[in-house]
Parts: sequence; C-alpha cells; structure tokens
Amino acid sequence: MSRYKELLVNLIIFTAGSFFTKLLLFLLIPLYTNTLSTTEFGIADLLTNSADLLLPVLTVCISESVFRFSIDNDIEKAKLLSNGLFVISIGSIILLVSLFITKHFFSLDYVVCFWFLFLSTVIQSLFAQFVRGLGLAKQFAISGVVSALALIVFSAIFLIYFKLKILGYLLAIIISNLFSIIFLFYSSNMSRYIFIRDIEKELLGRMMLYSIPLIPNALSWWVVNISNRYVILLYHGASLTGLFAAASKMPAIINLFSGIFQQAWQYSSAKEYNNEGRDQFYSRILKYYSVGIFILASFLIIMTPYLSRLILAKDFYSAWVYVPILLLAAVVGCFSYFWGTFYLTAKVNRMIMISTLCGAIMNVLFCLLLVPNFGIMGASIATLLGFTIICVIRIVDSRRLVKLEIDWIKFCSNSCILLIQTFLIVFINHDSFLFNILLTVILIFINRKSILELYSFIYKESLIHFKDFIYF
Repeated sequence: MSRYKELLVNLIIFTAGSFFTKLLLFLLIPLYTNTLSTTEFGIADLLTNSADLLLPVLTVCISESVFRFSIDNDIEKAKLLSNGLFVISIGSIILLVSLFITKHFFSLDYVVCFWFLFLSTVIQSLFAQFVRGLGLAKQFAISGVVSALALIVFSAIFLIYFKLKILGYLLAIIISNLFSIIFLFYSSNMSRYIFIRDIEKELLGRMMLYSIPLIPNALSWWVVNISNRYVILLYHGASLTGLFAAASKMPAIINLFSGIFQQAWQYSSAKEYNNEGRDQFYSRILKYYSVGIFILASFLIIMTPYLSRLILAKDFYSAWVYVPILLLAAVVGCFSYFWGTFYLTAKVNRMIMISTLCGAIMNVLFCLLLVPNFGIMGASIATLLGFTIICVIRIVDSRRLVKLEIDWIKFCSNSCILLIQTFLIVFINHDSFLFNILLTVILIFINRKSILELYSFIYKESLIHFKDFIYF
C-alpha cells in the first residue's frame, strides 16, 4: 500500500470513528448548559482541566513515548506496554497520597472522584496510544465511539435524572473512560502484552529520554489552552469562567477536523521520515490540509451566531461573540500541531518544548494584561497570540528537519480573509452575513486549483477502495 493510500485509509477510519464521537460530545454542550449553572460548569471544567495538568507530570508523558516506540518494528511490544503501566501506577499512587495529605490541611471537595478521574484518564490514554502505535486504527477509532456513547448516556442519567450536578459530570467521564479501557483491552487482546517481568530498565530509560522533554511541552500547551480560565476566575469569578469554558467548546469542530487528521498523520509521518521523497509527501499533505482548515474555519465564523443559538443555552448564549476569535486560535493551533509532528517524528523534542513554553509564557502575560480590563475578550485574544507565537517558532525552526514547499502568498491571503471575517462579525456588524459569504467565495476561488487537485487525487486516481477500508 502506498504512503498516500495508507494515510487516506487511516484518515477514513479515524473520520468514521472520530466524527461520530465528536458529534456526540458536541451535542453534550446543550445538556451541560441546561443542567449546570455558569458557576457549576466553570468549577467542573476547572476540575477536569486540573487533572489534565497533572497527567503529564505524574506520568512523564509515557503514553506519547509508548505510541512513538510501538511504531518501530525492532522493539518488543510487551515491554513497551508493561513499562508504561509501571510508570502510570507510580504516578497514580503519588497523586493519591498527595491528595489525602492535602485534604488533611485544606477543605477539598471531590477528592476521591478526582483521583478516579485521573486514573481512568491515564489508563485510557496509555491503551489508546499503544493500540494506535500498533496500527490498529479501527480499534482505536471505535474505542472513541464507545467512550462517547457511554459519556452521553451517563451524563444524561446523572445530570437529568439524579441531578448530581458537578459530581454527575465527573462520574460520567470516569465511566466513559472505563468503557473505552475495557473495549481496548479485549478488542486488541492486550493481556498478551502485560507481564511484570517485561519491565525493562534499559528500554524504560530510552522511553523516558523521549518523553521527559514532552512534560514542559504538555504543561505549556495546558497553559495556552487552560490558564486563561484561572486568570478569569481570579479577576471576574467562576461565572465568567463558565462562559469562557462554554465559548471554548465551540471551536471543537475545527479541532475535530485537525484531531482526525493528526491521528493518521502522526503515524504516516513517522513511518515515512527516513524514506526517499518524504519532503514532497509532507508538502503535498500540508497543501491539502491547509485548504480544508481555512475553508472550514471561514464557514464556521459565518455560522457562529446561528450555531450558538442551538448550542449555548440560556445565560451561556452571550459568550458567542468570543467564539470567532477562539476559532482563529484553533486554526493557528492546527498548524502548530502539524509542524510539531516533525519533532516527534524525528525524536527531537527539545524545540517542541521551547516553542510551546514561549507561547505559554506570552499567553499568560497577555492574559494578565488584557483580562482585568477586557475580560473574556482579553482571554480570547491572549489565546490567539499564544498559539501564533508557537506556530511561527516551529515554522522557522523546523526547516532544519524538513524542507517544505509552501505557497506563502496563498497561505497569507487565506489567513487575512479569516482575520477580516472575524473582525467584521465581532467588532463591526454581528449580522455581516452576505459580505462574509462573499469572502468565503473568494477564499474558495483562491484555492480552486488545490481543491480540484484534491478531488482528482482521491477519486480519479482511485487511491481509496472500499476493500482497503474493510480489511486494512
């Protein structure tokens, strides 16, 4: 199977699973906004994001290492998974002890629930990354669907029927993680990879050398994505934090597109890194990827006021005006992830850490400058600037790893159109629908050759056949 066909087959599989998964999760937003107050949603969101903050520190990003090393054919898979389970077990025990010591001195709510949230999340992440690294794309995709179905069912039960509020929000996530873990374990026959005797110090050392530099990177991503909520909480309280959290959920469609692509792209880019013609392959994929991102973002910016009426219920609707800026931030984040893949592929993680750290520091500084006077709008702009700094650093620095052919005039023109659309709808006229439609048409016209190329690439060249999807 050619490199292009393998990428496209994986993309179809991940799309089939992830689109349904993310669609379900997207539909959960009205459930949350109808059953939780802005303050309750803000607290629940901060708890889950706090677990995400602790995850890279206490697990030393071992799941990322398991994924990257499992792609290589010269490493025994059982040793990889056993090493990963050993590391997350140590991290979970440290967290449990720390939580009970802290609770002895401070009044903390949801301590036990928080620990189970952390534990279920790290195990699910480890199993999912291991399965993906083995090339079991269908199992990985289906596990996401299983998790999403469980989440929406148990969220409805706990929030609507039992009215458990924050506790129900957390319990639903824990149970959905458990469903995903069970599915991954049995569908991939994972028991054959787990043996205590397979913990190997030499391999564990190599895995840690790869994963430890990712800790500051993961923390910095957390700062860029999440820290704004804490600054808003500091200056404006939990209610506005809840509004910002709800607005941040709206760019999930952009992240859905990017996330599906990245799942397939990380695997393909790692396999092709040492092969001839890789730069041409990478350049061609970037061209198609960027066209999809720009057109989708342009359409979503136009539709933001209308989609928000369906998704942001009651007091949350006022947050829609911040969504276009957060959509722009999501677009820049998509390109940051794309260029960041080259560092992970080459197993050179120092610069990915430095770039994200720079973006995180600037994001916090911009937040502290803008949030006191401009509230959620300031936090949204800070997020956009933070992602932009990361993206620029990676584009410039990654040229030592890969030589991409990029039409920068077209790339900048596309970016300017999105900026104009956002400025119009947020600051000039909320109802500038027709003019924004015209800008989207111009965007499509600028990229018409790439769109036709992509059409020919997928259909006329017959790179994808149904049997590839079924049996791959």
